[in-house]
Amino acid sequence: MEHLTGSMCPSCETEDSMAMEVQQAAHDPQLINIVVICCICGTRFNEFVDVNNMEVLGE
Repeated sequence: MEHLTGSMCPSCETEDSMAMEVQQAAHDPQLINIVVICCICGTRFNEFVDVNNMEVLGE
């Protein structure tokens, strides 16, 4: 998990408490599953991002 510096948990409003984990979605290889967890209150946030909709930064 990667610590998210400066982020605030929307649930408990604690600053610098969020960590992020990113992996390929099990049900679709074109989706990336982003999970953000508050290390203080344990609240989990989840979002699926389609790789095809991401901005290309360089080739």
